[in-house]
Amino acid sequence: MESEIQYLIDNNIREKGEYQLTNAMENMKSKGMQFVPGAVDEWLDCGNYAATVYTNQRVLVNKAQEFVGTAARFDESVTIHEPCFIGENVSLKNCVIGPHTSIGNNSSIENCTITNSIVQEQCSLNQFNCHDSLIGNHVVVKGSGAATQEFSLGDFSSIG
Repeated sequence: MESEIQYLIDNNIREKGEYQLTNAMENMKSKGMQFVPGAVDEWLDCGNYAATVYTNQRVLVNKAQEFVGTAARFDESVTIHEPCFIGENVSLKNCVIGPHTSIGNNSSIENCTITNSIVQEQCSLNQFNCHDSLIGNHVVVKGSGAATQEFSLGDFSSIG
């Protein structure tokens, strides 16, 4: 499969401006390769924010090891309830994170409680409490420490 995908890239074979996996598979089929279906134990979707948060939860539960970026910094009182993913260069200060929470690279989170949520990259969250939430890239929140709520915030959103 890898060589067929590389062939598409090397020869700049695109449809509608994109490399198509189906083209690589058709090339393989035309060369006589046989496909064998695999078992599907669980179908995970990312069609909306609730489904994406659920998929994140299932991936974290089923992954082989816990992951905390080597350059992550935890200051003062930080509690992490596994399973979680904490990206590179994440700064956590006085937080409760998880379970089932992923935090993207270069995010700074202070005085927050975040459970069963995804926080994308380069976010700055302060006094923000959320659960079952999807927080986009480059989001800035300066909250009031109010009760935990559910949020769906797109890239470059700002609150407070």
